[in-house]
Formats: sequence, structure tokens, C-alpha cells
Amino acid sequence: MNKRLLLLLFLPLFFISCLSDGEEVVKFYTDYQEGIKVATEANRPILLIFAAYASPTGKPLGLLHDPELKTVLKQHVCILLMTDDRTVLANGETQGAVNTELQRSYGHNFQPCLLKLTPDLQPIGAPGGYMTSKKEFLHFIFSTQSSNVN
Repeated sequence: MNKRLLLLLFLPLFFISCLSDGEEVVKFYTDYQEGIKVATEANRPILLIFAAYASPTGKPLGLLHDPELKTVLKQHVCILLMTDDRTVLANGETQGAVNTELQRSYGHNFQPCLLKLTPDLQPIGAPGGYMTSKKEFLHFIFSTQSSNVN
């Protein structure tokens, strides 16, 4: 059977099984403006993640779905933007091109790129990149905490 067809058949089952444990999941906003609005209203810091579907370094994105990190992630508004998203927008640009330009506006052009921001979009600490362990991820999150955000 075609690999793409198998993928299309099994992905929905995978996501349903991830949600079926009755626990609340971490929401990853894929719309930058919506995520910013939620962070502003809730006065929560933002974890802005620029990633690529085609990246051979998928380990950092896997960490974002680790059940042990759920509590930490839920303290943030998580925005996940794919820099190689081929969705064509009304203006003819791809969503990936828009996301890439947004990432460049923050002064970075590598994936994965994790940025912590205040609700008013001020950077908190240095950006994070490829991480292979929960320990690395937690060090990134807690070494860049801001004392002025709840």
C-alpha cells in the first residue's frame, strides 16, 4: 500500500489515541496572531517555536509532546509555526514563507528555533535550538524565566 495512504489512515488514529486518556492536552497555536492575543489576554509568556516538517531533527518536537513536560508547557502560550508549510495563502505566498519571514524578524533562521517571549513580544533570554532531552528543554525554559510575567 502507498506510504502516504498509510500515513493518512494512521495519523488520525494516533491523534485520537493521544487524546483519549481524558487528560487535558497542551494547545499549540498555529496562527501567530491568535496565539499572541491569547497570551496577552491571559498574561502568560509565549513559547514560539519555528520548525520544519522536513527536518531530520524531529527530537525537539517530540519533547513538546512528552507527558512529563505538559505542566511546564501549559504555563505558556505555545505557538508552533512550520517554516516549510506549503499552504498557499490568498496573496499567493506560502504559509511557510510568511513563517520564515516572521522568524527572520526575530533575528534567527534555524530550525528548530524556540523563543521565549513576554506577552508584549519582548524576548526572554537566548533562543533554544536542537535539544535531545527533557533536561535540556527544562534548562532552556527555566534559565530564561522572566520575573515580570505570571
